[in-house]
Amino acid sequence: MSTQLTELLSQSARPVARLTVSELRGSSPALLTAILAGTRNCCCIVPDEHQVSLLEEDLRLFTSTRILTCPGYEIPPYTPLSPDQRSTAARISTLYQLLETGTRFILIVSAETLMRVIVPKDVLAKSAELLMAGEDYAQDDLISRLVHLGYESVSLVQSVGDFSVRGGIVDIYPPSFVHGRNALLQDGPIRLDFFGDTVESLRAFDPVTQRSQQDLQEAVLLPVTEILFPPPASEGLNAVLRKLDESATELHWDPDQTGQLREQIERRHRFPGIEFFLPLFYRDPDLETASILAYLPPDTQLIAIDPETGDKAAKLVHERVVANFSSALGKMSPALPPTQLFATPELLEEKMAPFTRLFCSDFSDKAPNTHPLTTTNHHLLKQDIGMQ
Repeated sequence: MSTQLTELLSQSARPVARLTVSELRGSSPALLTAILAGTRNCCCIVPDEHQVSLLEEDLRLFTSTRILTCPGYEIPPYTPLSPDQRSTAARISTLYQLLETGTRFILIVSAETLMRVIVPKDVLAKSAELLMAGEDYAQDDLISRLVHLGYESVSLVQSVGDFSVRGGIVDIYPPSFVHGRNALLQDGPIRLDFFGDTVESLRAFDPVTQRSQQDLQEAVLLPVTEILFPPPASEGLNAVLRKLDESATELHWDPDQTGQLREQIERRHRFPGIEFFLPLFYRDPDLETASILAYLPPDTQLIAIDPETGDKAAKLVHERVVANFSSALGKMSPALPPTQLFATPELLEEKMAPFTRLFCSDFSDKAPNTHPLTTTNHHLLKQDIGMQ
């Protein structure tokens, strides 16, 4: 098997149309990924969201490489619901870490998450705000910035997306961010102590006890939503409203529902389901590559785990999206075409083509560029241990 593995690693380092490893079972794909991650960044694609956490657990047994996950929305397309705030924050944190990564990583995503159109990477990069202890930052400007990034003012900061102001103390609960020379992950709220317009201290604190913890030299404030409103009465906001009106006319939306939607956007009010109108808020050129794949370095190795099931999952997602869109149109409800929100399986294949790809399958395959790596389960080992 060592000879087979050596040959496989040599093959995977060269761009090929399709490289398949067959007869992998159990945790074998995780072990193979861990080996590959020793020399390159990897992106593992699993059939559904449930398998993201399972693969993550397996990978942590085999590697110390940084593992990132990008949570899915977990809500049906075209429904007046928004994803859980923590999931959104975790997704934005992962995307920003991909942009700023200086260390090797393994990213795990589901097929549906990979198909979704997301916030363009240039928009996210420009939205991040760096705060440093000892530097000047007007408190009023900071509060305005937080509101723009989707944070909500509360009396007591307890969950991601909250912020509060008490005199010269500003508490903020941002998405997780990496800081310091050792690339530590700060997952929790931070407290800024102002003296005038100077950030005198920057500390992490416990949201339960509200007590300050360790000092931080810097913090990165990331958006807590993928929808960033342009300033009030600006040309940017007018452009959003024009795109809304054009879509309403072209798709024959109900005038009353369109009027309510227009009023909420004009008031810059975030409403449940706003995520399904994301293309209204960004320029078309930005959205051409607005997928997770656009955040990956070009030399990233794509690893499809159980590709047969993954292909079926992608087709089912596409069918469900089209069906839900047709249902919304039948009711004349405001809804953007599926092609503006999701990549079709065919388009997804095109977006993945520039990457080196590896397919980990449980089944034997006689196709070209297929490498069988025979694996077995641990039943005999468990019996031996049980007899000790």
